[in-house]
Amino acid sequence: NVEAADKINSAKNEQEAADAILKYSKETVKLTEKAKAIEAKYADFRIAANKDLEAEAAAVQESFTKFHDSLTRLTSRFPKSTVIMDALRKHAQESYRSGNRQ
Repeated sequence: NVEAADKINSAKNEQEAADAILKYSKETVKLTEKAKAIEAKYADFRIAANKDLEAEAAAVQESFTKFHDSLTRLTSRFPKSTVIMDALRKHAQESYRSGNRQ
């Protein structure tokens, strides 16, 4: 998420930003599939109940926040960009299909 946010923030044009969104989306789908497999294997495991993982969970949440903030800034930079809107639509569709709600 942090890497994707950085690429979006530093994009020189709308196509570069759209490419970063789509790359992030593909990577997220793969990670979601892995997470589902881990959840199935360790159904009783809860991150919230494991104090050793609090810092990691907070870092993950912070990375999602940074990514979503970068998308907000991006839509302000390119408010009428069909390229950006198409990439965001594809990202939303992939996220929904994969079961990732972040």
